[in-house]
Amino acid sequence: MNPGKEKSDKLVKYIRECLMKNHGDLIRWYKKLPLYYKTDTQIFVHAGIDEEAEEYWHVGTSDEMFIEKYPPTKGKFYMDIIAGHVS
Repeated sequence: MNPGKEKSDKLVKYIRECLMKNHGDLIRWYKKLPLYYKTDTQIFVHAGIDEEAEEYWHVGTSDEMFIEKYPPTKGKFYMDIIAGHVS
């Protein structure tokens, strides 16, 4: 057994319980938000999209890539991508 991991797991569980107890409505609202927002010329996303999927990016990008893509890629794409992981 790893006492440090057990302590860490308990802390994570406690934090999750506190968040749900005190902010459950906000968390449920947040989970219902779309993974991206698109205009005619821009895509707003937390982390990134699969640029290699080209015009099929919206079906070719996994949920994980929308929220966890790192490091960012930079280059030409037919739309502007505004991602939170890029400064």
